[in-house]
Amino acid sequence: MDLARVTSHLHDEQEWSWLQRLWDEVDAAEDLLGRFPEAGVELARDGAMTVRRLRLKRAPFYVWYLVDLRRSRRVTLFRLFHARQLTPEPRLP
Repeated sequence: MDLARVTSHLHDEQEWSWLQRLWDEVDAAEDLLGRFPEAGVELARDGAMTVRRLRLKRAPFYVWYLVDLRRSRRVTLFRLFHARQLTPEPRLP
């Protein structure tokens, strides 16, 4: 939902280069986390579940994701925050 909102905003503003950069960065983050699920900073942990965040390299955003260590370190991306955005206290779903 966050990615859709940001994408829509960039589209409405006709920020085509930023739109492409964001998609490229999300793809790169997915590739990285597929190989190294614990690459980001841990924000919260409950047993084998951990919430982490990863700063995108070329776009001012953080991706929040969940790692389930019981299921072969399965990664689920679930939030996207601008680097300057105030973020809520992380909670495990």
